[in-house]
Amino acid sequence: MDIRYLYSRENQCDKVGMELDSSSLVMIFSAVFAVGGAFILVLILLLVVKRPYPSRESSGAITLTLASVILLSAMWCMWLSPTVETRKYDEIASSSLSVEPLGLVTQDFTAQKGQEIEVSINSVLVGRVEPPEFPTFSVKIKDPKGSLIWAQTNVTTVSFTRQVTESGVFKVEISNPKRETLSLSMRVLDRTKMTFRPLEPAGQWLILMSLPILGLGIWFIHFRKQNQQTSIDRIRENEALGEHQAYV
Repeated sequence: MDIRYLYSRENQCDKVGMELDSSSLVMIFSAVFAVGGAFILVLILLLVVKRPYPSRESSGAITLTLASVILLSAMWCMWLSPTVETRKYDEIASSSLSVEPLGLVTQDFTAQKGQEIEVSINSVLVGRVEPPEFPTFSVKIKDPKGSLIWAQTNVTTVSFTRQVTESGVFKVEISNPKRETLSLSMRVLDRTKMTFRPLEPAGQWLILMSLPILGLGIWFIHFRKQNQQTSIDRIRENEALGEHQAYV
């Protein structure tokens, strides 16, 4: 296989790997930052509140406020935080071809509107030749309507990139001008740009964290109301008992 092709593909794969690794690191650090920020906020609240510990009603208000802050932070992370662009590099088609002397081979692939495709075709060496001499070929690429959109002649490697404006089947025609059998490798990639928010996973973690805190705040307030109702009932019972004893 063409050494230049291998070198370019290795560089491209390394680039994709670096992008994925950096994205993973950003997501991990964002999640750690979110959890650490919430923990620090809880500590601050515990240090600021008065001693002895606040009442159930105050605890409920503090807990609900904390849950609201976490929920707002989660919404910002998921829908308003900065975005990052990367590419997909999904494989659409891959094949090894053999072209007879003075022959022609046609290869088809399907692409969808909006995709950015990359077509790579490389001649393959058969056996060991010193110095290496890569055979040449000619190529034509046609869109789904059959119109010629790209062509090259007498080349040893091809790299074609295009934004797809119409979905359908693209046709690649490869001709061998030599009197020897030609071996080729063809690969079609979808390198469409993607936009994502690195802090979105942190937002999801914050939502999960806020749910038990929100439930705790509601429980505090509900417990307070139950205690108040119980106290009122006891006062009424004592008043009724005192009136009964006075009457007797």
